[in-house]
Amino acid sequence: MAIHPTLRRPRGLRLTIAAAMALVGVAALVFGHFRPKTDAERLATMGDDVREAVVRDLAGRMRKGEIVFLSFEDRRDPTDAFLARVVGLPCRVRKLSAAPFTMTHGSIGFYIETTYGRDTGEPRVAALIEIRRWISDSEVEVSLMRSGDQTGERDDLKLKWTDSAWRVTGKSVVSQWAFPSPNWGSDELP
Repeated sequence: MAIHPTLRRPRGLRLTIAAAMALVGVAALVFGHFRPKTDAERLATMGDDVREAVVRDLAGRMRKGEIVFLSFEDRRDPTDAFLARVVGLPCRVRKLSAAPFTMTHGSIGFYIETTYGRDTGEPRVAALIEIRRWISDSEVEVSLMRSGDQTGERDDLKLKWTDSAWRVTGKSVVSQWAFPSPNWGSDELP
């Protein structure tokens, strides 16, 4: 069926419409790429980099040979790929689920019931890293809760992306706690 010649669109108008549609498509791609990221997108793309910076900062405050049993948000174990990123630190990093001790959750934090290995006498620390709030793509607030030797502490950290790496730029102690040990007053390690 043929279209009446007066109803046909001029060729120039078809090209103009096609060019406008292409321009809208390119603009959507460009501006969609630069739109602000959601916290979930930031966590997926930058979360392990931020956590690694926190673990490296924590390792700098620990004794050589100390074992850190680590978990992330929602008591989730780090992946094997993450653990491979932190090999070679002065402390040894393991998954919290592999910890040979029990943890008790108190009203303000958690503590480890047995902090020393009966077989090795090595000190142990449990640490929970929780990304609290993304301020921007280059700034984030993180909570670090750690417990060991019947004491614990929660620090709020601020990290910034500088010189192609995440760096801890601010640290404040939010709370500290100590729990009585069944072995206090004893000369033996548990």
